[in-house]
Amino acid sequence: MTSVKVTASLLSVAGLDPLQRNDLYQDAPEPPPPGFGGLRPTIDNVLYVFEKLPEASWDDPQSKLMEARALRYMERLQDVEPGEYERSWPFKQEPRPFQLKIFARARHMTAIALAPVVMGAGKTKILLDVAADKFMRDEIDCVAIIAAPRGVHRQWIDDAIPKSLTAAVRYNAAVWSPNRKTPDYVMRRRPGAAPDRLRFLAFNIEAFSTASGKASIALRQFMASGRCMLIEDESSRIKNHKAARTKALIGEWKRGKKIEGLARYAAVRAIASGTPITKGIEDLWSQYEFLDPDIIGMSNYYAFQARYCVTQRPPGRNVDPRATVIVGYRNTEEFVKKIAKVTFVVPKSALGLPEKSFEELPVELTREQKMVYNAIRNKLVDDLKDRRITLPTNAAVKYLRLQQVLCGRVYEDNANDEEPPIAKDIPSNRVKTLLEWRELHPGPTVIWCRFHKDIEDVHGALLKAKYRPVTYYGETSDEDRATSKRAFREGIATDFIGTAASAGMGVDGLQDVCEQAIYYSSTFSREHRWQSEDRIHRIGMKGNASYTDMVVPRSVDRMILDSYKETADLIASVMSHPDMIPILE
Repeated sequence: MTSVKVTASLLSVAGLDPLQRNDLYQDAPEPPPPGFGGLRPTIDNVLYVFEKLPEASWDDPQSKLMEARALRYMERLQDVEPGEYERSWPFKQEPRPFQLKIFARARHMTAIALAPVVMGAGKTKILLDVAADKFMRDEIDCVAIIAAPRGVHRQWIDDAIPKSLTAAVRYNAAVWSPNRKTPDYVMRRRPGAAPDRLRFLAFNIEAFSTASGKASIALRQFMASGRCMLIEDESSRIKNHKAARTKALIGEWKRGKKIEGLARYAAVRAIASGTPITKGIEDLWSQYEFLDPDIIGMSNYYAFQARYCVTQRPPGRNVDPRATVIVGYRNTEEFVKKIAKVTFVVPKSALGLPEKSFEELPVELTREQKMVYNAIRNKLVDDLKDRRITLPTNAAVKYLRLQQVLCGRVYEDNANDEEPPIAKDIPSNRVKTLLEWRELHPGPTVIWCRFHKDIEDVHGALLKAKYRPVTYYGETSDEDRATSKRAFREGIATDFIGTAASAGMGVDGLQDVCEQAIYYSSTFSREHRWQSEDRIHRIGMKGNASYTDMVVPRSVDRMILDSYKETADLIASVMSHPDMIPILE
């Protein structure tokens, strides 16, 4: 009997001859990269397998098949034929057919969800065209943008608006900062004057997490100055309904009374994300609550959870009896039909992009690294088995130490327990291997690192080897981030070194000049991985995107790459089965 198993990140088929299964995978709309044990569960892939194997049984706890069929239903629902108005509209950049169709419908809406819209589909351009049209038809006179991660809000002002906003609309724009006054010509409209310029003000999402509330006050004042369109870019950053930034935007209940969030004061609201769901549909509640509470129609998150999620008490001793974990979903078709009326879906296939190519670059460990790695590994395994480590956060720190050893560092506890551990370099071939690879692969290169010390090591080595690298990570100021990106795009810099957490989301334009990326060290996050991959695999790319992973065989490097294909959390798996951490020979 043929069966299909679907997890959050993998679709696999059992019960077929191996050759038949391989042909099935390779003929899929999005074939797997070499060594991948199945297909990524995209809309197109799920529907393709469903149509090819109509009699197969499905093990699909997250209802991916229902989600795919419902999203395809939304595509048909939003498939509006543009009229003469839209076809003759003064776009600065000629829209692709799917962009024009979205524009034709979204320009009439007050709640707009570009989610999931595949990375690289031009979400920013679409939203700017919609905002300009609403301004020209006197529906709004200002636009507030909340973007993530840090630095992307500046990219809207410095790059996106000059590049994409129609020349028919004049504008004033600024980046909000807590340390300087926003110009009056952006912050407010002259009393009694007709709005002759569309005003833009961009915020970083993290500014709404601080206790001072300066960003909230500034946004409230900006929206009070006119009819505002509020855009939440990379809206997955507000998926946690308990987070302070989410509460600031959508509101919260206190003592039985609803305190309205800032989003309620906007005339038009929009969200945009390539990955609005990273766990399950529970991620969507706060994003659609931001748009309009009437879309889902649930008074709070827990009412939503009771209707659409299957929960159970987590196993183990000393568990809070009120605690629950989500183990499945129900009423998903009803839920998708609720959000369909405001949601636009653009799958990867709409972009017509070439396939990605992947390869691995083996890294040989030094004798010192093997000794330190095995000592830390054995201690971690013993501690897990004897339950001296019971919290996932503590296990994750120990696991990080193994990964850092593979990058040439060991951390020793400080004599003062209140001080952070001391990092010491140990002999390593990792930088040397990167330089050897770089010599064989000329041309602009994106280098992804997990740790800040990795970035410093790679940056210094490339400078010494006469390359011209720039960096983009947590320690980089907003101004330097913009400078780094501009230098790489203009060919001044040869290498763009960043962390997937900082540069992997929202940094556009790398695909204009770069076709290759190498992962010096990787994160545990699938979202970081897929977002970072699509920095060079998007509209505007000139050739085929290629990716290289630096891997120490039979090590945590391999486990991290394998975890991208599985649904189980890596740290949870390690805690349950500590012997799965390999020892190096």
